[in-house]
Amino acid sequence: MSDRLRAMFCDHLSIMCGKYLPASKIDDSGTWLCSSIFEVHYDKDLLPAPGGMMLEGLPDMGLRWSRDDIRDSWDQGIKIVLGDLYDHEGAPLGLCPRGALKRAVAAVLQAARLGLEGVMIWASRKPARSSKKPTPRKAQRRI
Repeated sequence: MSDRLRAMFCDHLSIMCGKYLPASKIDDSGTWLCSSIFEVHYDKDLLPAPGGMMLEGLPDMGLRWSRDDIRDSWDQGIKIVLGDLYDHEGAPLGLCPRGALKRAVAAVLQAARLGLEGVMIWASRKPARSSKKPTPRKAQRRI
């Protein structure tokens, strides 16, 4: 049996979503998914969330990946890849958590290049330890 590809992305609820694809997709490729994933809440209600485009007809969004990002899965005969989401016009999807993380890391690195080293120091600093002993709290009586 030839390998299949499990193309995945993380949604707004931190749930891994995606689909299984044939072996022909194990390359620089992509697939299409419905943007309704960003409209569904934990209790499976479909809510008109900003950016989900439910009232605009739920257009498809693209999931793209590079061959270099494909890894072996824990399941036999399955490869796995995490991709980036793009809207139906080909622009990066603003709702994509992976894209948000990439933008945040790029902003911190840009700040460091501009000499704003305080950003890097603040992000990597450990909390200061106090030399004072904590004062004991009075026991509260529950009724």
